[in-house]
Amino acid sequence: MDRITIDSAAYKEVVERLKRIEHYVIEASQSSENLDKMWVDSYAVCQYLQISERTLQRLRSKGEIAYSVLGGKIYYTLGAIKHALESRTIKRSEDQFAELRAHYEKIRRSVKK
Repeated sequence: MDRITIDSAAYKEVVERLKRIEHYVIEASQSSENLDKMWVDSYAVCQYLQISERTLQRLRSKGEIAYSVLGGKIYYTLGAIKHALESRTIKRSEDQFAELRAHYEKIRRSVKK
């Protein structure tokens, strides 16, 4: 049996690259169809993307982000938010979007119980 020894820094770099590949594969496997079925309110969008309510209102007014009004409250699909992030309309990181999605999943699980 052969053994290969590598430097600790090189090993950490390989592990980090594998994690990035895993993250990419997971993101790619999630279709935008699913994101269009996931709705979040303005408060969650502002909180997780670290933007003000006024900025969000400005995006709505300019037609740069799709939304729906239900019972006087404004909701957005995660697909619309992701599209705004990808088009750089909202200048935030993918990590913040991932946190918003995790927040949605947490709420969804608590409602199902």
